[in-house]
Amino acid sequence: MPRVLAITVGWNCRDCILAGVAALQAQVGARCDVLVVDNASTDGTAAAVRERHPDVEVASLPYNKGGAGGFAHGMALARDSGYDFVWLLDGDARAAPDALVAFLTEEPRYPRAAAFAATILRDDGSGLIQECGATLDAITGRPRFLAAGEPAATPRVGRTVDYGAACSLFVRVDAIHSIGTFDPRLFVFFDDVDWCLRATTAGWEIRTCPASRAWHPWHAAKKAAPWRVYYGARNQILVLGARTPAWRGACDRWLWSWWACRWSRRWQAAGQPLLAAAVLQGVRDAWHHPDTWQAPTSSLSAEMPVTPPRRRDSFLALVDTLRWACRS
Repeated sequence: MPRVLAITVGWNCRDCILAGVAALQAQVGARCDVLVVDNASTDGTAAAVRERHPDVEVASLPYNKGGAGGFAHGMALARDSGYDFVWLLDGDARAAPDALVAFLTEEPRYPRAAAFAATILRDDGSGLIQECGATLDAITGRPRFLAAGEPAATPRVGRTVDYGAACSLFVRVDAIHSIGTFDPRLFVFFDDVDWCLRATTAGWEIRTCPASRAWHPWHAAKKAAPWRVYYGARNQILVLGARTPAWRGACDRWLWSWWACRWSRRWQAAGQPLLAAAVLQGVRDAWHHPDTWQAPTSSLSAEMPVTPPRRRDSFLALVDTLRWACRS
């Protein structure tokens, strides 16, 4: 039986982590070790896991490294500890009882698959699918989430995709040896997209495993916050802008910069100046720091301080983008 390490990462989401760990330990037909990576939570997550699940390993990080940093920590540990697979799960995801055995049944058929994406179900009682892997438009890079909005009972077969979400992603450790872990510089969002694109560039493939299911809060129902829209805008430009061939990446960077500036205008018109400013800051940082992927010097929290933008700031951001693109 392959050695599997399930890795869940969280920050101040104790109840979600406890529910997720309980689901992992209730797997039927297969077993895995469990690692909880706690991103310096202040709600007692680490202590609660150790108390209720003493056989679960907890890695308490000294500061919040985001989902990307937490997954990178766990993937490196699995790689260096002789595991065959890592099973990545968001802190607020809950796996179905047969999720692991479905992965283990599927993986021997595709030895060149770096990862298998599960069917992610909306955790709102609707019985609808959030996604089951995604493809990227060849020109624009726009993601197409497979099976999104379909009933969970809809029959599906596995297929090759461009990336799978780390809500529930079964990763071959040989691929980690080949291309490395998630990039911790991304902090949060698009870390799974970046890793999957690196894997396919290196000759691996990404596949879906529809029989493996997990529940996750629907992303569209989550409240917008400055740090969320900042990393969403910045990382989308950075990750999709690094796609090959070069003309495709350049097209993606320009398209998503323009798209982000439009969203900034919409947030401003909706009376959300902090969200509008966070989007513009994400665009600027994506172009100003394309090699180092520097995080902002301000707090990486929901209270990330930003200055409300002026009406002309969206236009100035595009001009700024053009100026930096010509320099590079």
